[in-house]
Formats: sequence, C-alpha cells, structure tokens
Amino acid sequence: MRFEESPATEEEDSYGYRIEWNNYYPKMDGNGLGPGSMPGGGFDNAWEQFTKMREGIKYSGVKLIKIDKDGNETVYAS
Repeated sequence: MRFEESPATEEEDSYGYRIEWNNYYPKMDGNGLGPGSMPGGGFDNAWEQFTKMREGIKYSGVKLIKIDKDGNETVYAS
C-alpha cells in the first residue's frame, strides 16, 4: 500500500484496477444510492480517483481493487 505520492511502478502498472464503494450519497440528505463501482484504468489514475473518493463525503466504504491478468481480484487499499 502507498503512503506517499509517486509514479506507478512496473509491477503496479501490470494490473488492472477498479474502485468500489458501499454507498453513494449524491444529495447528502441521508438517502444513499447503494453500492457501485467504476473502472480505474492505470494505477496512477485509479489511485488518484480512489484517494479523492475516500477523502470526500459522498462515498462510504471506498476500496481500490487490483485485478491480475487472470481476472483474480484483491483489495489493494481501503
């Protein structure tokens, strides 16, 4: 897991990434729209989006999922 901003390594760029969340609150009125996910693209883009969503107030339970070439998924960060 990362603690400082730096360019992706070759290993990190060899995976695909997806960002998942448990709930999304678009109007901040307490009514969430439920879980969802979005493709993350390359590591640098996925990490940036994950960080913004995790630090924001509209998403809860945000996770960055790492996907290997065989389609196996693991939680990279949460």
